[in-house]
Amino acid sequence: DNTVRDLFRAQPAEATLLDIGVGSGKMATLWKEAGRTGPVAGIEVCAEYPRPEGYTNFVYAEAAEYLFTHWNDCYDVVTLGDVLEHMRKSVGRDLLEFLTIRSRLIIIKVPCDRGEHWLLQVHSGKSESHDAIWEPHDFNGLPARLCPVVEGMRLVVITGYMDRASRPATGD
Repeated sequence: DNTVRDLFRAQPAEATLLDIGVGSGKMATLWKEAGRTGPVAGIEVCAEYPRPEGYTNFVYAEAAEYLFTHWNDCYDVVTLGDVLEHMRKSVGRDLLEFLTIRSRLIIIKVPCDRGEHWLLQVHSGKSESHDAIWEPHDFNGLPARLCPVVEGMRLVVITGYMDRASRPATGD
């Protein structure tokens, strides 16, 4: 949380955030704690989860399907916390490449622990099932920096290509 909060603090106060895999709304909370005042958009696949506070725009949808049809939307920061392992790797890779040219910074958290918890999740409900294992080499070819593993999770930071001056972030 501290590393993510520090990455948020390094952004302009009015920066925009897209949180993919909203869950309980942790990223929106960290965004506000970091003093960011820009709009926060959220995408959550599981409609059973209640809509958390702190989101300017919010939609229940499959992230890749939704974003591929909203190709003109750009964001300063995109977060995918405990999300990529829940989609086929080919879809996740396409999504990362798509987001890299539509954002300034992408913050990803993926599990590294393949223990009992991982195996139990393989056969759980559709949105919670583990469908891919993400290893460091899976980020090759992207402008990615891999951070040390903390509590079984790896943080990956991708520097996006968005030129904010010529293509402003809308979040709409």
